[in-house]
Amino acid sequence: MTAVLEARPVGGALADDTRSGSVRLFRVEAFEPAVYVAPEHRDAYERRFVTLLVDEASRRRGGVGEVLHARNPRGERFALKRLRRADGGGGGGGPLNIGLAEARRAAFDAEYDAHRVLSPLRGFPRLYGRGRVGEDSVIVMEWVEGVTLEEAARALAVDDEGRLSPLTVARIGRDLFDLLARMAYVEGGLAHRDVAPRNIMIDTGQLSVADQVEEGAFQLVLVDFGSA
Repeated sequence: MTAVLEARPVGGALADDTRSGSVRLFRVEAFEPAVYVAPEHRDAYERRFVTLLVDEASRRRGGVGEVLHARNPRGERFALKRLRRADGGGGGGGPLNIGLAEARRAAFDAEYDAHRVLSPLRGFPRLYGRGRVGEDSVIVMEWVEGVTLEEAARALAVDDEGRLSPLTVARIGRDLFDLLARMAYVEGGLAHRDVAPRNIMIDTGQLSVADQVEEGAFQLVLVDFGSA
């Protein structure tokens, strides 16, 4: 079966998604749920994630992967993280390149395992499962609607130096501490090791950033577990 197909307008929401020309229809093969799913519900669960319209223009690159916005035929939104192939050419399938590919795959698998133990906790994207698109490993997870703390900080700056108000900084720090403290629920503990503004999102699915500033509480989500 072809893993990546051209998406053509068929009416409704899917037609709207294809007009940009950057949307492709991905078939996720060998899908493995991130949680236990009873056998009688397995087919229905997998159908939600195995056929996805992916907006390649939404690509955000990380250490070994890239995250893209995706929708299924029902219009549900997801984030698809795909293992990037090593940059650069030459070398073919020599031992060095094979070893590098295996190391990248191991890092991607470790990221999936770290994310899976955090997924049930508030403040971490829900993880749905993993599989393959062609020869590429992929992870399907919750799409977090919002902005990174790095992006929000520029919008919330109160002076030309880009500084935030002390009260806003204190409230963000308080809510971030509460988020990180939930990681203690993981048996044996887990360190993220890359808690940076680019990896902290403000979820705007219910309230805008401005409304959260007004309320004095922030819906923070920690993402990217490649260093965990």
